[in-house]
Amino acid sequence: MPRDAALVELSVSLLSKALLLASTALVLACSSSPPDGINQDELTSESGSLLVTVSSAPDALPVRGENQIFYLVKSSATGAPVDGLALSMTPIMPAHSHASPDVPAGVGLGGGSYRFDDVLLSMPGLWELRTTVAGSPEDHFTPRFEVE
Repeated sequence: MPRDAALVELSVSLLSKALLLASTALVLACSSSPPDGINQDELTSESGSLLVTVSSAPDALPVRGENQIFYLVKSSATGAPVDGLALSMTPIMPAHSHASPDVPAGVGLGGGSYRFDDVLLSMPGLWELRTTVAGSPEDHFTPRFEVE
């Protein structure tokens, strides 16, 4: 194969791989469901009745700036997803005794999944996502993340 033809073939191959990677990133960014395999930390609610799996986007750990936080909420007794909860979140930086200036909006996605958009973590350090559960059961839980 002539050198120019080999370079064209290599360029087309690299371009197609780059387009595939970019389209995958776009699907994840626009997705309404939790990202797979990203910072899947499970915690138990204060009462012990709920198991909550936490994940974030755009990165494996929340970053300084705006984030999407996903919760997958299950019954600790049955393992079944729990829908119909009203969740509210307050991002707090305990070392500075202050909350994020914005209150993120939460939305139920079905199948026990909930998404919070625009979770603003304005500075590096330890953050707590103090989350209150209204509905049946009433409860709360607090995921903690170190932001660089």
